[in-house]
Amino acid sequence: MNLTKWTSQERGRASQLARMLSVSSTTVANWISGKKPIPPERCPAIERATVRAVTCEELRPDVDWEYLRGTAAIDQAKSKSGADIFGAPPTGHRQEVSDAA
Repeated sequence: MNLTKWTSQERGRASQLARMLSVSSTTVANWISGKKPIPPERCPAIERATVRAVTCEELRPDVDWEYLRGTAAIDQAKSKSGADIFGAPPTGHRQEVSDAA
């Protein structure tokens, strides 16, 4: 679904979206009318606000969202494990080395 259709389904949705995103109603109206493009950095917040009824891919098909979502998943996994994708310990940690053979 596109943003125009989503906002037209219920009175006040555009204003509600503007409040949720901390932008003016005019800004949202400009996005809906196509007068101004939606900044890519706003797309994830719009997707969350619409509970995925309007996706980043629909808002900005020119952005490689598949790649960005993939790198976000890798970054999230790295931060949870404390290691990089190759299994190296986080920086600042000493690695114990044994002389035993």
